Amino acid sequence: YYLPYMARYKVVELQFIKSGCLLGNTAEIKVADQSLFAEGSGTKEDPYIINSANQLTNLQYRPLSYIEIDRNVSTLTMSGTWTPLERFGGVLDGNNVTISNIALGTNPKTTEGGRIFQYSSLFETLLAGAEIRNLNLIYNTSVGYSNSPYSNDIYLAGVAVTNKGIIDNV
Repeated sequence: YYLPYMARYKVVELQFIKSGCLLGNTAEIKVADQSLFAEGSGTKEDPYIINSANQLTNLQYRPLSYIEIDRNVSTLTMSGTWTPLERFGGVLDGNNVTISNIALGTNPKTTEGGRIFQYSSLFETLLAGAEIRNLNLIYNTSVGYSNSPYSNDIYLAGVAVTNKGIIDNV
């Protein structure tokens, strides 16, 4: 079959699920978006594979997926400022890779009363069921704070400001 709009995708599984339809056979196609990750479809059996710092930022587009950092990568060196991902509910296995030079930015939130809270970490919230494991993190950051009553409240954490999941060997 010709699917021109899927040119940037890699077909990872093709399974015929129904035959004899008016228009012929019906197929289920599972794909991996090659522009986001090196390979994989985001399932437990076929996790997305990350092998670059740019691909790490793409976690925000697949926050409920299974993801692994490529075992052949020893270090992912970040550049620029990392903005914390709001929510992650997937599984990230770092395969003991080191992510270095992480310059944490903040993800400001304003309460109804107008007070500003800033979250600075890899993730703002790990959801129930999320797992982050086997990962080494090296930060290159500093966060300023003033005791002024008009200042922002800053929450700084290594992996997640709010953790409802599992963090193991990080």
